[in-house]
Amino acid sequence: MIKHKEALFEIFEADRVNPSGSLYGKCDKILKSAGVSLPGEVFDFVALGDFVLEDIVTGDLKDKYVIFYQDIICGVVVKLKEVEGEVDAEEKAYELARLVRTLLKGNRKLVSTSYPNGAVTSASLFGTRSEAVVYSDSQAHLAIISVRIRMKEED
Repeated sequence: MIKHKEALFEIFEADRVNPSGSLYGKCDKILKSAGVSLPGEVFDFVALGDFVLEDIVTGDLKDKYVIFYQDIICGVVVKLKEVEGEVDAEEKAYELARLVRTLLKGNRKLVSTSYPNGAVTSASLFGTRSEAVVYSDSQAHLAIISVRIRMKEED
């Protein structure tokens, strides 16, 4: 796995299990990939989605940078018993996305346990979109955050 995704996973997972963390009590599961099915009783989740890679030409061979556009998916599965499940799911997905954005704003170098000095040069929020979808055979609402990640290229 690419190191920026490792750092993101560690940041979200650490804060989820810590009572003082942003995602504590708001997220059942952090998924390393969006391409996996949801386990058991998971209703609120964060998944690390696809990313796009873009090279930057700087003209200086000593400092080579690469840009990633990473999707972070904040999803809420509609519980079948709830009459207003779709509306609740949309509101909860947006709330989860807001918490994830707050967490990323405070950690622009993606500092984590494995990367105490940071995994990237900088990360900035690029945009958020909202979608109602069927995810893992369940009706869900997703708030998808796009993050622009600048990383020094390693030779």
